[in-house]
Amino acid sequence: MKLVQEWLRSPLRAKRLLKSFIVQDIQSQVAGSAGGIAWTVIRPAMTLILYGFIFSVVLKLKLDLEDVGTGSFTLYLLTGLIPWLAFSDAIARAPNLLIEKSNIISKVQFPVAIIPYALTATSFVLNGVGMALLVLVLIVTEGIAWSWLWLPPAYLALFIFTTGIVAFLAALGIFLRDTAQVIAIILPFAFYLTPILYPIAMVPESYQYIYNLNPMIPFIESFHSILLIGVIPVNDLILSFVLSSLSFVLGGYFFMRMRNAFYDVV
Repeated sequence: MKLVQEWLRSPLRAKRLLKSFIVQDIQSQVAGSAGGIAWTVIRPAMTLILYGFIFSVVLKLKLDLEDVGTGSFTLYLLTGLIPWLAFSDAIARAPNLLIEKSNIISKVQFPVAIIPYALTATSFVLNGVGMALLVLVLIVTEGIAWSWLWLPPAYLALFIFTTGIVAFLAALGIFLRDTAQVIAIILPFAFYLTPILYPIAMVPESYQYIYNLNPMIPFIESFHSILLIGVIPVNDLILSFVLSSLSFVLGGYFFMRMRNAFYDVV
């Protein structure tokens, strides 16, 4: 319990350092470019435009309005894709996280526990720009729904869930260097097994039980329900926060439990 408490308190005890880490990480991704920080807006904006052109103009894909809340395949895709990117971008970097930061975690008294928080926050901030742009598009094309008030809790649940997994993979990756390669294989499979490119109703009923074991489903379906269908997904949100709590506590505990051994291998 003491380790979990330390894990929970670490971002509060080092707030300034955590903020500095997040800012530096964001700046490092646009460093040396002429556009600078503007790329954090340009990239997601171009993604929205590109997907809109391909799926709406070229392929002209349509969905059943009653099933997913919109006839636009592009809007359905982006509503699930942007949260997925926030999750997967952080997960993909997690196994090598402590190896990349080896020059600073070896310093005495450095609060190493803030590193998983910083990585996850960076991913969610950058992809949060894309989410904000998507909301603006939805305001213009679909209108505003009261269910949108539940968008921040849904994003928070996914953030907590991701932070726990990042902490676990970061601690595991410093000892098992093949972890990054394994995650690189798993993520594409997980993407196609999550209702992002297709509605969950398209999955054959005989496979629904196995399919629903995917822990990302309640998170992605929460975004679909909130932004497109216009309803509050009570069950999905409850399950999301249950999974988030388990991930956060177990991942954080494992990270803190292995913390003292980091210095022997970096």
